[in-house]
Amino acid sequence: MDIKNRAITLGSIGFGLGVIIGTIITCVSATYSYADGVTHICAVELVEACGGNELAAFVIQAIVSGLMGLEGMGLSVVYRIEEWSLLKATVVHFAVTVTCFYATAFSLRWWTVKDVGMNLFMLGIFLAEYVLIWVINYLVSKARIARINKDLKKLKESASIV
Repeated sequence: MDIKNRAITLGSIGFGLGVIIGTIITCVSATYSYADGVTHICAVELVEACGGNELAAFVIQAIVSGLMGLEGMGLSVVYRIEEWSLLKATVVHFAVTVTCFYATAFSLRWWTVKDVGMNLFMLGIFLAEYVLIWVINYLVSKARIARINKDLKKLKESASIV
């Protein structure tokens, strides 16, 4: 599968996952954020911004969360660009994803730009995730290269015997 088709396929899956994850994030965080004891499917501030229309707020949340998921999974094709180093692919994916995540969080009223503690906490979470992703990808790549070199050595040895 070429990169374009892979991005479309992964992006489509990501859209659905984004809708699901965005709803879960909102339900969990809103339930703990508001003392009314009600499980909210959208941030109350988003519902208020939509003139009190909870359905409109949910549709907006679903679309924006879906687009976030589409970006996250669709952009993962940068790891398939052979000309790019693992570090470059990780930095590009991180920069675009963290930017989209903050745009999503602010537009869906998960928290505000002024909430410095939450902004720094989430940035720390993102950094930790990407360091972990980079380390795992590095180790997988290193093992793959070692296996290829081993196979090449065996092939070279068998060719020299004949």
